[in-house]
Amino acid sequence: MISALWFIPLIVFILLLSDIFFKGNRWKSIFLFFILFLVWGGNELNGADWLNYSKEYERLTDIRSIFEVGALGQFEWLFSILLWMFSSLKIPYLGFVAFIGLINTSCLMWVMGKLKIENRGQVLAMLFLIEGWTLYHEQLRQAVAVSLCMVAFVQFINKKKLAAFFIVFIATGFHSSAIFSLAIFYLIRVIEKRDGKPISIKESIYASLILIFGIFVILEFVKYGVFSHLGLIRLQEKFAIYQSDEVYGSSLFTAGIVAYPIGLFILLQYRKLAINNANIWYSLAWSGAILWCFLGPCLRMIAILIRFEHYLLIFFPFVIGIYSFSFKGKKEYKFSWLLIFLFSCTFMVRIAISPEHQIWINNYQNTFLGYLFGLPEDDMNKRQEIICNHLSEVGNNFCE
Repeated sequence: MISALWFIPLIVFILLLSDIFFKGNRWKSIFLFFILFLVWGGNELNGADWLNYSKEYERLTDIRSIFEVGALGQFEWLFSILLWMFSSLKIPYLGFVAFIGLINTSCLMWVMGKLKIENRGQVLAMLFLIEGWTLYHEQLRQAVAVSLCMVAFVQFINKKKLAAFFIVFIATGFHSSAIFSLAIFYLIRVIEKRDGKPISIKESIYASLILIFGIFVILEFVKYGVFSHLGLIRLQEKFAIYQSDEVYGSSLFTAGIVAYPIGLFILLQYRKLAINNANIWYSLAWSGAILWCFLGPCLRMIAILIRFEHYLLIFFPFVIGIYSFSFKGKKEYKFSWLLIFLFSCTFMVRIAISPEHQIWINNYQNTFLGYLFGLPEDDMNKRQEIICNHLSEVGNNFCE
């Protein structure tokens, strides 16, 4: 068995090395693309979400019409259609996962290219530590939605607003939470009116309080079944299921909570830098990350709200990566790399100490890496049995 606790640091180390060994962005991008696609594209049997995805994959085989898929699919319409297309063509489930990995990797590398980021390995290494597992390894639907929204944000900044809105529409076809991107569009407009300067700390707190109030209003709606009365039965059911989920909510009290104050401390050091630079993307990344610091603890209290956290957290690697190479040589802005390391590691610690994650942490399996290096791998049915037994033992009824 291979432990993810040594595999993930190894991948991070390889990503960091790319900034040393590749001077030009072209070959560096090709190398980074290959590494990320190898990892995410071969990630067929890790996490728990794949159990539902693969089950739906088999069920959709018998559906003959694309219109039936939209009506009968258990997931968002575009994700269900993709599942059906691959399933009806008799392509193994791995092929579908690899295609999702291709979309995610392509979107991230496109963003890197448009932003002309030089130390892409550093940015992607931090992104891999923070979001590489919980988002890109397991939550395939939302991973595509977040990746597409990052493309949309760049397009919106580049004044291609129609394209940006269309991309967000496509993203909602993978995960409904992509609608949150409209709030990011508004944030971009605010920054543009400020001539590229980020929002203030006071505004960040006010915005967070408004959003928190909105969150509790939604939870009250769920409590009294308001969404059902409005005809949004599926949304009501989803909120109700996640609202009672204590597994995710309890992670608020684990070591992961330390990430928020550490992240806030790091960002405060660079507020002046963001103001002086007055670049819309830099300011957006900083503003999005600072909102995550204030909103994150509240969002993490309810499982379904964690989904919205990704649209803010994804900015953090870009803040650190862009700032650290754009202002090299200015001693007053040099990063405390130990602090950044601790910040990044809190996300892995949060996963490592979670009872639910132990089965795929201690026995990590990647189909592509298995093919390349001859590593042992369980078949899908055996893996499902092992995971479901483990989840049941730790009191999680995910498989029921």
